[in-house]
Amino acid sequence: MKKVKYWLLSVGGILFAIIYGSMSDRDSTLSKLEAVAEQGDVNAQYALGLMYYYGEHVEVDYKQAKLWYEKAASNDDSRAQVKLGEMYANSIGVNQDYQQSKSWYEKAAAQNDVDAQFLLGEMYDNGNGVKQDYHQARAWYEKAAAQNDVQAQFDLGVMNERGQGGSINTEQARSWYERSCVNGVKEGCERYKALSGK
Repeated sequence: MKKVKYWLLSVGGILFAIIYGSMSDRDSTLSKLEAVAEQGDVNAQYALGLMYYYGEHVEVDYKQAKLWYEKAASNDDSRAQVKLGEMYANSIGVNQDYQQSKSWYEKAAAQNDVDAQFLLGEMYDNGNGVKQDYHQARAWYEKAAAQNDVQAQFDLGVMNERGQGGSINTEQARSWYERSCVNGVKEGCERYKALSGK
């Protein structure tokens, strides 16, 4: 599940001005944002990465996105580390490199980043760039699910139902499906009903 999160705390006002200002104001405000980012503001660095990645009021430029994400990531910004991991996993502006992807995800996961935890689980679940390992997948999904990641909750239901990374546990599967259902995963509701005989 692709997740886009804009955590733009200290630069929210600047971005508001870029989005709603006149074109000349946008250029000036973008310059100010870049100046703040160059001074080491992690939120500004991450915001610029997002802007170039998604083409928000600038042309899409993955090279620039990567540059700004790397600056933020070098300052231990887990959001930027996850974005770099996604770029390498999906060959967005870079050659596909699962080892780089895994490395960035691990750095973010070490900071308890829920997206990184889920994405590591997904790598091990699907065997993308790593040897498929359901035990590792389950461990990462459990960390993400504990932080209420709905896709991890659903995937844990599947793993318990199929006995992946452990023995078949229908009760646990049902419990995880129920959690994902409560959190809006339609397929989780369907699997919960099927296992409950409803």
